[in-house]
Amino acid sequence: MLVLFIGIVAYFCFTLLHRTTNPYRTETVYRYVAEDTIPVNGLVVRSEEVLPGVGDAGMLDILPVEGERVARGSPLARIYADDEELARQNEVEAITQQLEELSYFSGADRSTTDVTTLDSEITNLLFQLHTQTAARDFSRLDETKRKLETLLLRRSMAYEGGVGAEELVAMLQERLAVLQGQLQGAESIVYSPDAGNYSGRVDGYETLVTPASLVTMTPTDFQELMEADPEPDATAMGKLITESRWYFVTVVDEEAAAKLSRVNQVSVRFLRAVSGDVPMRVESLGVPEDGKVLVVLSGNRDLIDTTLLRRQPADIILSRSEGMRVSKSAIRVKDDGTVGVYCVEGLRSSFKPVTITGEDGDYYLVEPVNPGAYGLHVGSEVLVSGLEIEEGRVIWDE
Repeated sequence: MLVLFIGIVAYFCFTLLHRTTNPYRTETVYRYVAEDTIPVNGLVVRSEEVLPGVGDAGMLDILPVEGERVARGSPLARIYADDEELARQNEVEAITQQLEELSYFSGADRSTTDVTTLDSEITNLLFQLHTQTAARDFSRLDETKRKLETLLLRRSMAYEGGVGAEELVAMLQERLAVLQGQLQGAESIVYSPDAGNYSGRVDGYETLVTPASLVTMTPTDFQELMEADPEPDATAMGKLITESRWYFVTVVDEEAAAKLSRVNQVSVRFLRAVSGDVPMRVESLGVPEDGKVLVVLSGNRDLIDTTLLRRQPADIILSRSEGMRVSKSAIRVKDDGTVGVYCVEGLRSSFKPVTITGEDGDYYLVEPVNPGAYGLHVGSEVLVSGLEIEEGRVIWDE
C-alpha cells in the first residue's frame, strides 16, 4: 500500500510539473450550440369565446379533447340526468368499440400464417405510432391507437384459436341493447356556437386582454395585467379559440428591443410547457416608456400545444449557431489567408483549415474545411497557446 501511495503521489507531481513547465496549452474540441436569447415573462393572448355552463341541468360530458378543432353547430357536450346515466353512456361507447374490434376477427384467417402476418402488422403500427408522436402529429393518433388495439385483440384470439369469440359478441350485443334502452331520451346535446379549438381552461383573461387591445397597450398596462388575478367563470364548460393566429406579448429593455428591430422572425421557447421551439413573427415594437418597450409576437403554429398557456416565462431566441467550439486564441491565419487551428497529432502539431460559423464570448464555433479523418473532429486536441507554433513542430518533449 505504501508503494502504491508513493507511486500515485509521484504521478500527480510529475503531471503537475509537466503542465506548469510545458510552454503549450491545449483544449479538447466538442460540439456546441450557441444561442442569442432574451429571457422574458409574458402573456399568451388569443381570440377566445367563453362557453357558458348549463347550471343544474345535470352531469356534463364534454366531447372534444383539449385543443381539438370543432365546427360550428357540431356536438360539444352531452348532458345526463345523473352519474348513473353518464356511466351507462361510457359503457355503451366501450362496448361499441369492442364490438367493432371483434368484427375484424370474425372473418379473419386463424392459421399460423395469419398470426405471423398480424405480428408484422403490429410491429409496423408500433413504428408508425412512434413516428407520429415524435413528429407531434396527434391528428391521427386515436385512429392508429384503435388499429393497434384491434390487431392486439385479433392476435390474442388467433393464438387461442378463436375460442369464445361468438359467445363474447352475443353477450356484448345483449348488454348493449339493454343499455341503449335505458338511455333513450336520457340525454340532451349542447352544440358549438362557433368554429374553433376547444380548451377546458377558463382563467378570466379571456375578456381582460384580447388581440385588439394589444394595439394600444403600454408597458404599464402590461405590468398591470401580469399582476392581475382575474376571477374565472367557474360555471363555464370551457372556451373556444376562434382564430388560428395567436400572440405572445412581453416587455424588454431598449437594448433588447433594438436587437428585435433587426429581425422579422424569432423562435420562442416556453419554459413551462410545449416541447420544442415555436417559430413566431415580430408583430410590433411599442414606444419606449421608462426604458421599457412592449413587444408583440405572433404565430399560427403549435396552437394545439399552447391552449393551456397564459402567463409564461420564455426565451426569445434571436439566432442560433452550431459548430465545434474552440478558443478564439486558438485560431490561426496563414499568410495566404487560410483560417485554421493547430492540433496535436502524435507528438507534433498539424494545421487544420476551418470555417468560422459563429461565436460565443471568448470562443468561436467552427466547421472543418475538409471533414474526415484528416480534418478537425470532435475530440481533437487544439493548441490554444504556445511559442512558435508551426506545421510539424514537436509539442510534447518528455
